[in-house]
Amino acid sequence: MKAIEINNNWKLYPTLPKVWNNKQPYNAIEEGFKDVVRPAISNTQRLGMLIYDDVNDVLTYQVIDKTEEEISYEIVEHEFQKYLQRKTDGENAYLQISAEFRMAKISGAISEEKHLYIENLLKPVRDEIMFGQWMEGLRLLELIEIEQIGDELYNRLHLQISNYVSKNY
Repeated sequence: MKAIEINNNWKLYPTLPKVWNNKQPYNAIEEGFKDVVRPAISNTQRLGMLIYDDVNDVLTYQVIDKTEEEISYEIVEHEFQKYLQRKTDGENAYLQISAEFRMAKISGAISEEKHLYIENLLKPVRDEIMFGQWMEGLRLLELIEIEQIGDELYNRLHLQISNYVSKNY
């Protein structure tokens, strides 16, 4: 990134302009362009104002240590975003399997009674998954006897939830 001071303000450019003051080519250093250096920061720091470093003849950013409050807020916000994602993923997973159950019922592959039975049996699991609580959903699924919903459905749900837990927790 490059910058030039115009009327006591620094104007930033991703790259040097091809033409400057109706000149092409031009000498960027003679025209006053400076390199912009982005300092490395840790996760407990943030970038501050753009400043001129006269020792190195570059523009750089102040490095500011975050306060304990800022760090704490970021940790909570990060965890909140993970919960939102797990909740969205849970809703999508439920809607997918719900659509499959509905199509199985409509096609006659399962009866209305069997559909309601499975829905009611899986309701606690569904509720936890839809609220993003995948680990608790897995625990509740494991309390259901395989024979109650069938090997194929149980194994499919168990694999789906287990894989999600191992990737996201």
